[in-house]
Amino acid sequence: MEELLTYKQAAELLQCSYQAISVAVSESRLTVVKIKRGSRLLRRQVELFQGKRGISERFLTLDELSTWKECKQTAFYYKDIASKDEHEAQNMLAANRRLDNSIARIFSLLEELKIEVKELKQHPYQPLPYQKLSTESR
Repeated sequence: MEELLTYKQAAELLQCSYQAISVAVSESRLTVVKIKRGSRLLRRQVELFQGKRGISERFLTLDELSTWKECKQTAFYYKDIASKDEHEAQNMLAANRRLDNSIARIFSLLEELKIEVKELKQHPYQPLPYQKLSTESR
């Protein structure tokens, strides 16, 4: 299970105010996870903004932005598993990640097929010239 932080813990980690965290959540720059006892933030997503000038996706590198999106998706999965026990929740998250990886692989294959079709259209099939069949008997 991903480690979760309170708003106060996130503010301490990023060395900013509680209000700055609250604003970032309300503007969807940090993704909130609703659990039984309130709202939490994914530590992994919060840590992406450590040492940055602010809490905004524009300060993230492409790799960090990809991780930020993963965290957003993970937070979405937490909605389904908030009431489940730890082991079942871990299994659900692992299954969802495998599913996401499979979907990404399918899209990758579709892109490869699109490229192949484009190449085939540029070089249409040319039938081989007829070859004379030997009619001589042995």
